[in-house]
Amino acid sequence: MKIISIDPSIANIGYAIYETEDHKLVLGTIHTKTNHSIEERIRYICQEICKLIYEHRPRQAVIEKIPEYSRKRYNGVSVNHGSLMRLHRAVGAIQAIFINAEIPIYMSPVLRSTKQIQRLNAIDICKDAAKASEHARAALIHLEKYLKQKRISHGVH
Repeated sequence: MKIISIDPSIANIGYAIYETEDHKLVLGTIHTKTNHSIEERIRYICQEICKLIYEHRPRQAVIEKIPEYSRKRYNGVSVNHGSLMRLHRAVGAIQAIFINAEIPIYMSPVLRSTKQIQRLNAIDICKDAAKASEHARAALIHLEKYLKQKRISHGVH
């Protein structure tokens, strides 16, 4: 079974695609152009995720669950209401892509670790994670959490 994990964003969307039988892993990041409108950026994100679905044929999706409300500081980072609303639009579009493709979605809890701990956790599942972007490593951590919760073995090297 193939599982795709998404660390959602408007600017840099991390993904990890894992094949449970062969223990193969693909890490990557979708980058959007900051000078494009939110609509153009979401359209591009959706096009790229559709390409990943077509190429890899995942049977399960894992997406980080974004908080539903704004806080002045969230995990040590300032978050404003407008940014959170744009992010929710992107996540909604990503979810629609998976729903349309009839791929079940698991919403992963928000990461609460520091970036340093996130890097260490990601390296536990894949030694090559250190070479991947921060966003791809975050997607990998969501994938690792899902695998542990579902008790699916992983032997990625």
